Amino acid sequence: MNEHTGQVTDPDVALLTQLLERSEGLLQSEQSHDEQALDAVIEKPWGYEYRVYTDCFYDVWQLCLRPGQSTSLHCHPRKVTALICLAGQQGRVRLLDQDQQLTPLEWLTLGKGVFHTTENLGDGDLDLLEVEVPRNKLDLLRAMDRYDRAISHYERTPLLVGVPGMLEGRHIRPYKLRASGVKSVYRFAVQTGREIQAQRQKEPRLCVALGTAQALQQDIQVLSSQHPFDTLQPEEMYFTISFHAQ
Repeated sequence: MNEHTGQVTDPDVALLTQLLERSEGLLQSEQSHDEQALDAVIEKPWGYEYRVYTDCFYDVWQLCLRPGQSTSLHCHPRKVTALICLAGQQGRVRLLDQDQQLTPLEWLTLGKGVFHTTENLGDGDLDLLEVEVPRNKLDLLRAMDRYDRAISHYERTPLLVGVPGMLEGRHIRPYKLRASGVKSVYRFAVQTGREIQAQRQKEPRLCVALGTAQALQQDIQVLSSQHPFDTLQPEEMYFTISFHAQ
């Protein structure tokens, strides 16, 4: 099975309530003046992350966790998140009540307020794609952190690496897209279901539905090339991820 889910539990609610009671004003919302800083590659103590797609509903980021590193134990109280494994054989997402292993082309969808930490237990980089709806990068509460970032805002220190810029486009609504990543093996695009089906031998490895209905329902629909793309809606728009040899 490629897809796994994590739903909010009573311990999640209790921990979130505790953090909110002692952290007045910590929960932020992304504003238009944040956009330039958030379009950069962001340095993290565990590696780096950068935005690859965004519109008024969806936000997609690519994360790279270095070997032996982990994110904070945190939650997103106001948005649904999907963590998709692109590369790395020993990724693990720890929730308050369970652990979930992730291997390439597997993903975990997390409901609002689900506390989680992502760990790279392998010897190589763990590359992930993070899909969020609704868009709000600053919707973050950290409970514990090995790098002393608990109860702190989202950091915005840029990492000076070469990467294509975010370019504007439009389908059913305006969007911005980065065509490839820090690692050139990853290519990103926005395509209709009809365009994807017509490619056949060059189909993307993963698709994320960008439909308005899914956005309103805060439903993140991910499809993998391990299953036929015949179910794609011909006129629907999809964010796609392809892998190219370096």
